[in-house]
Amino acid sequence: VPNGPGWCVPSVLYNQVLAGDGSNFELNYMDPNFKTPYERKVTLGLTYYLPNDYVLTADAIMTQGEDTAIWKRGDLEVVGTNSDGSPDYSSVREPSFVLTNSAIGNESESISFGLFKSFENGLDMRLGYAWNDSRDVNPMTSSIAFSNYVNRTFLDPITILNTDLLVCLIGLEIILEIIQQDFHSLLRQVLVYLTA
Repeated sequence: VPNGPGWCVPSVLYNQVLAGDGSNFELNYMDPNFKTPYERKVTLGLTYYLPNDYVLTADAIMTQGEDTAIWKRGDLEVVGTNSDGSPDYSSVREPSFVLTNSAIGNESESISFGLFKSFENGLDMRLGYAWNDSRDVNPMTSSIAFSNYVNRTFLDPITILNTDLLVCLIGLEIILEIIQQDFHSLLRQVLVYLTA
């Protein structure tokens, strides 16, 4: 058992921390204006009984985060701009990471459809489709500020087209047309409304 202060912390390490020595060192602190993050969720579920004992289900979940937590470098300042116009940063203070709130919150949308049929011979048929789109500001997958900062995506895919939802709805339209022909006109109206 090592001899030292605390819970068997070796004296050599204890003295290094006390003196501020070490090669892998940065400050970690919380923004004094840090607000507790929270999320709002809205869920909608529908069940529709079709002819011939088919059951159609649809579910939608939307989540929006506010005051989402994010680790940022506390020592960086903009010192100019690069040739492409993007900001140029430099460390102007003691290396540090600050836990603060993001101006942009986490967001998630999920839509799923299911079709169920139970046959008299005991066979059950299920067909389903789920679409999900999530944007996470900082996944917070580590207990260490440095790895929370570096193990995240720095790209904002703002120009992604939302074509997955349309493909999902067209697939559902085909399924329903096979089951019942008159339901086709109702779904067409829903599709026109959603894509307008």
